[in-house]
Amino acid sequence: MAFTIIESIKPVKDRLEELLNEVKTVDIQSQDLALPIHERLQINENKDRLINEKILRLQMCIDSIEALNKQWIEWAQKSKIKKEDEESYEQIAKGKRNVFVLKQEAKDAIITLTMYKEEINNEIKQITSKPPITESTPITSYRNINLPQLSLPTFDGEPRQWREFWSGFNAAVHNQDIPQIQKMNYLISCLKGAALQSVRGFDVAPENYEIVRQMLTEKYGNSSTIIKLLYNELQSIKRNDKEWIEIAERMERIFRQLETLGENLEHSSIENVIESKLPRWILDKVYHQKMVDSPWSTMKLRKFLRNLINVNEQVRNQFSSSLMERNYTSHKKNPRNQNETSALATIYNGDETSQSSIKNKETKQRRPCIFCNRNHWDNECQTYASVDSRLKRLKEMKRCTICMKSTHQTKECSRKVRCFYCKAPHNSALCNKKFSTQTIRIVHPNKEEIHKGKDWSTNQDTIIMSQTNIVTKREGMETLLLCKEITIFNPSTPHHRKTALALFDIGSQVSFISKKLASRLGLIETEKYEIKIAPFGTKKPKSCLVAQIQFGIQTKGEETIKICANVIDYLTKQLQVISVPTGTQLENLKSFWKQPDILIGADYFFKFVEFNNIQELNSGFILLQTKVGPMIAGSGDINKLCRANTKQLSRSVCVANVNSCSELETFWKLELMGINDQPNANDDEEALKQFKKSIIKCNGRYRVRWPWKEIKGKLSNNYGLCLSRLKNLIKRLQDYSILDRYDNIIKEQEQLGIIEQVDPDDKVGIIHYLPHHGVLTPNKSTTKLRVVYDASAHIRNFKSLNEALYRGPILLPNILGVLLRFRMMRNVILADIEKAFLQIEIHPEDRNCTRFLWLHNPKQGVAEGNLKCYRFKRVPFGVISSPFLLSATINFHLEGYDHELAAEIRKNIYVDNIILSAKNTEDALSKYEQTKLIFEKAAMNIREFISNDPEFNERIPDYDKASSNKGSFLGINWIYDLDVIRITLKPWNEKEITKRTILQFVASQYDPLGFLVPSMITFKLFLQLLWKQNKSWTSL
Repeated sequence: MAFTIIESIKPVKDRLEELLNEVKTVDIQSQDLALPIHERLQINENKDRLINEKILRLQMCIDSIEALNKQWIEWAQKSKIKKEDEESYEQIAKGKRNVFVLKQEAKDAIITLTMYKEEINNEIKQITSKPPITESTPITSYRNINLPQLSLPTFDGEPRQWREFWSGFNAAVHNQDIPQIQKMNYLISCLKGAALQSVRGFDVAPENYEIVRQMLTEKYGNSSTIIKLLYNELQSIKRNDKEWIEIAERMERIFRQLETLGENLEHSSIENVIESKLPRWILDKVYHQKMVDSPWSTMKLRKFLRNLINVNEQVRNQFSSSLMERNYTSHKKNPRNQNETSALATIYNGDETSQSSIKNKETKQRRPCIFCNRNHWDNECQTYASVDSRLKRLKEMKRCTICMKSTHQTKECSRKVRCFYCKAPHNSALCNKKFSTQTIRIVHPNKEEIHKGKDWSTNQDTIIMSQTNIVTKREGMETLLLCKEITIFNPSTPHHRKTALALFDIGSQVSFISKKLASRLGLIETEKYEIKIAPFGTKKPKSCLVAQIQFGIQTKGEETIKICANVIDYLTKQLQVISVPTGTQLENLKSFWKQPDILIGADYFFKFVEFNNIQELNSGFILLQTKVGPMIAGSGDINKLCRANTKQLSRSVCVANVNSCSELETFWKLELMGINDQPNANDDEEALKQFKKSIIKCNGRYRVRWPWKEIKGKLSNNYGLCLSRLKNLIKRLQDYSILDRYDNIIKEQEQLGIIEQVDPDDKVGIIHYLPHHGVLTPNKSTTKLRVVYDASAHIRNFKSLNEALYRGPILLPNILGVLLRFRMMRNVILADIEKAFLQIEIHPEDRNCTRFLWLHNPKQGVAEGNLKCYRFKRVPFGVISSPFLLSATINFHLEGYDHELAAEIRKNIYVDNIILSAKNTEDALSKYEQTKLIFEKAAMNIREFISNDPEFNERIPDYDKASSNKGSFLGINWIYDLDVIRITLKPWNEKEITKRTILQFVASQYDPLGFLVPSMITFKLFLQLLWKQNKSWTSL
């Protein structure tokens, strides 16, 4: 059988070589236009038949080789091949002109011949469609033109682009008579991404060129892979009634490629796919056409859609021309004075007013802008405002620059268009004389220009921050701008929300957003374009590159308003803002300083602010009611309005650093709460004294009391605060569709005796309510959603629960010592205490300070009759004393056992994580059973056992085993079956490089044993340098 296959391949290979040589001799040159039409037609028809024949014979050889190779592989898998047969096959399959190289050359030849065939067919159509040339008809001759040199194509590993890449590379490099080493260099330079990575190991040597080429061809040139990807792309297209033309043209492009690859598209499934992507009104036309034109086919359906698109384009172009003509006429009658100074900050040099009025009259069913896909004409696009940006966008979309269709390239376009503006032969949207750089003027109360990265912190001549210039003002008199903290969101992910300060400025015609906020929301920016910004008092505008984004603003009602704004690096420095409650209280208000991240200009100003509801306050300020809540602005006495006012001299210079340092200090305090605080030694002694005095064992479970400070009488009730937070919590849980899961967790805690319902009128002990919220932890195997209680919450002039309790002494062993002992143990056992904090009971008299609110029916929302009051029976996690109470209780329990295992556990327990050493498997099993018994006496369950001893892991019960994906101890990755630890650097995920983001990156690396010091020392030295240079938090 093997001999038969080899003997069959040899003549096919020889025949294929002959065919490839014949293909090289095919005359593909264009015919002399001076020849008579009938002769040119005869020559082209002969060429067409010859090319068809060559393509057919090449394809037959390719099919024969693939079939015989498949037979060889199947035979090799089933039977043992003789050595001589294997050597014979290798002679055919290897070498510079092996059968697989020839097969690929044949495929490339087919692509080339197909291209020539299409050119010949087009020429035949042109000849047959033209009237015969008479003697009076002049004969046009073409000059030889030196076309510009094309750059080599690139390939990034996308299989669908392989044929396009190889066709270009084959013609430009591979078929050229140049050294192999030169071809290899060209090939490597054209690769990038995954394609480049796949050939990284090969030396740049002449003998490797064919190997690399063949490997790339086999990996990316597989027709079945490309066909599968094209079908996947077809299935992934989503129906969009507004963009049906784009969808139809995209499907047609896929079908053309599938046909080129030999796919038969004439079956009902393809027809069903096409129909599923079309709007209803088009389907009505399709079904009507089906009845008229029977029998129906996929080809007819595609042709019908192409005709429908052409008709739509003709109507649109005709309508667009008439609109532009009217617009142009009205503009000539009412030209705008480009040099006037206006109080409106941002003025476009264009026909904005007339264009906006035309837009409102346009039909809703028109095609959107070809550049940005928004609802305006192509020539009105501000996202791609310049001709260069529009040409670049068309190139990216692979569209014709004349008619802007995606079905062909510019050189193939047969449309003859004239620019409406200059009458030149180009598309009106690409007119250089019409679309020049826009100018935007901003009347900003600062003498400095707003531009990228401008730092105004040292400028003392600004009116916007007039409180710094207190020499000319009476003490207490301030001028406030219209500012408000608002909630904004990303329209693509509405649940992704942020709070930001917005400045409402009618002196700016357009709106702006800071680049930092746009990045935090993940907003998609358009291509940057140039605007010119001119502050008040300057004649010459400054150029600035900006991009556009879209975001949403949540009003106080149910309405959301979408904003299109320009992204800019810097808006202005910090402004004084008054927090205005929604009620009627307008005295003793709170003021704060903050830097605006949003500027709402005149384009959206009146969607938020109405001037028919203005109230003048006793302090002199003006109160406005807006859709985002009340705002206070104007000039007045700040002392009459706010409860305290500190002179703000030089605030604009130092406030950024003060805030950043304060945030950093708060960050470290929160991170190390209950672990690294340094309380007074007497406080620790008092906490320990109270603990030893109050701990008892009741029904097999330990019961403790809170270690109270003397200030416990100042503890706030927090009921109103918790009710407000509960309303927000219910809304967030509904947005994330986890309300039922959250409710089930609370019900489960009640069933397990962790919490209990309490009568709100119960006055035993201290009454205090805890706010709570949910934390999603999808990476954990046991708890995917956690309910977290905030014991630091309090109202003004009162203390929080954490402030009213002693933290207690740190009874944990040194984490470094625990980790070092962990690595010294030969046989290691890890385990943890199940819900450790919740296994310790709170004394009934101390439970009312851990109350919290929930609902009888969460789906009905927060209402008076739907509220339910709970309190904790066990110690909740999140209270400052909880770690101390847990450690003290475990130590108290272990002190009652006088044997080595209890002492070992005390030495190697860290919060709820236990580590034990064993001599062998039997010793490990013995310690497993004893540890379970010891903690059962304290009503605690030890679980999640795992060891580097595989036999131990097999012999313990499944309910005590750790899940297979668990592999960490005290935050360090541990591969238990290999007994190795893995320390990895967290990746850099920030979009901006600033002092703040560098600090966050360094601080996020968890490395208690110092393994990452060699890698991190450079970052820390760089951070030290930034501190020495006194860099701001937002710069580098």
